[in-house]
Amino acid sequence: MFRVTTISKHVLALNTRHACSSCVHGQDKGQCSSKIPKEKPKKYSCKSYSLKDVVENGLCMGCGLCVSLANDGAVDNEKFLEMRVVPPGRYRPIFLKHRKDPLNGHLVPVVPNESLILKVCPGINVDVPGKNSHTADSSRNSEEVKSGNKEHYSVKGYVESTGEFLGPTRSVRKCYASDPDVRFRAAAAGGITALSEYLLSSKQVDFIHHVRANEQEPMLSVIQKSTCKSELLKGSQSRYGPAAPLECILQILQEKRTFAFVGKPCDINGLKNLAKFHPDVDKYVKFTMTISCGMIPDQSMYLDWLKENRIRKEDLVEFRYRGNGCPGASPYAKYTTEGDFYALMQEYPF
Repeated sequence: MFRVTTISKHVLALNTRHACSSCVHGQDKGQCSSKIPKEKPKKYSCKSYSLKDVVENGLCMGCGLCVSLANDGAVDNEKFLEMRVVPPGRYRPIFLKHRKDPLNGHLVPVVPNESLILKVCPGINVDVPGKNSHTADSSRNSEEVKSGNKEHYSVKGYVESTGEFLGPTRSVRKCYASDPDVRFRAAAAGGITALSEYLLSSKQVDFIHHVRANEQEPMLSVIQKSTCKSELLKGSQSRYGPAAPLECILQILQEKRTFAFVGKPCDINGLKNLAKFHPDVDKYVKFTMTISCGMIPDQSMYLDWLKENRIRKEDLVEFRYRGNGCPGASPYAKYTTEGDFYALMQEYPF
């Protein structure tokens, strides 16, 4: 039997491994006559489930928003949550402090601002554009789509769409970075890098909030605040590995500087959820940019690739998932052996 978990803003249902398999036995009476015992799923109201439930039931996106909220305002840099890589290679919040439950004596995590965290977590709160999404013109979008009024949109190539899966579509374009260096180094023809450079050069934002490779652990990513082209290029390539771009978002908002945010769709969903409760999000986050995403692969896949090629993770100097060509080698590893540098690249070995 497999485990099925569903969660929404209203109900979290956990089906145990002994749950009914919904087979044909006894369907007419609503009772299972097979040997598999039938158990009712445990149900939690939206007021009773916890962040621990979200993480343990596979709904965490690894964005780090909960860490920023839980650690906000902590005395003497005291931490309650911390993002760490857990098997099979995903960023997840780790609970650092616990208290004893007075009812049953069990240890439970101490999570400040947990109520707010559960309202903004992108793993359990997904808005439908045009219905309940937090966008400045969501109501206008919905009404204009219904009435068929396209006069407001002056962008050539506008495509009207009411699809709930992707949301309203303003424009569909094919483009690439005009700078050949950016186009070569970046992934996906450098579109987001080029737009980010434009926002900086035109002084529409103070910096770009994105991620780049961790210099100490090249397979992981760290937050980068870029103010010029050279800094942008450090994080210009796709990062198909663990990244938590929201793990210090409140601290960044406190700087009171305008910026553009680059992240996965789920990261931006979390940021938009936070905007409902924190006015500084709309005040300082002037642009959000993302890609079409099908989630990231587990880090274990790339660790297996290193093992197959007899490369130790500790010897890595550089690790690229894409880039240096369109799409470029995927992956690319630069490493040291007895003081000498070597490079290994493959075109989609998976």
